[in-house]
Amino acid sequence: MYFSEFDRTTSEGLKWEILSQVSRPSRYSGSEFRNYEKSNWNESILKICLAFPDLYEIGMSYYGFQVINSLIKSLNKSYLTDRVYAVWDDFAEKLKSESLNLYSTEQVRSIKDFDIIGFTLPHEAAYTNVLSMLNLGGMQLKTQDRSENDPLIIAGGYGAYNPSTNE
Repeated sequence: MYFSEFDRTTSEGLKWEILSQVSRPSRYSGSEFRNYEKSNWNESILKICLAFPDLYEIGMSYYGFQVINSLIKSLNKSYLTDRVYAVWDDFAEKLKSESLNLYSTEQVRSIKDFDIIGFTLPHEAAYTNVLSMLNLGGMQLKTQDRSENDPLIIAGGYGAYNPSTNE
């Protein structure tokens, strides 16, 4: 099916319309082969968006990200996991111009709709991308500015460790 045949009023249709206007749309389509079924949003008791603050090509090759995704899915079949990656400038501008939030790859849901957003921080250089992703997702950057309805933001990985001491 060609991009122009999709209905813009659906999230899938809008996604494909936008993707047809950016470079490397496969970064944002979530169309790669996976070894598991897509979870049902309405039947899930916990919705977790795993966020990688770098481009798709980097995040998909990061093995730890894949392990965490598999572990969460194995804990409880009612847990939904999805993924989101940092975006390139052209896609960020398209989201802003269309007044859309950054969305997850499989569910095509705003990251703000999830219960938890879990960032993997592979290195310190990714910190600013976390802020950019939260901003594009329509989230307040400061914890005190968020409501109880906003997702819990957590982070882990090498970039989340702080080996220094305050002696």
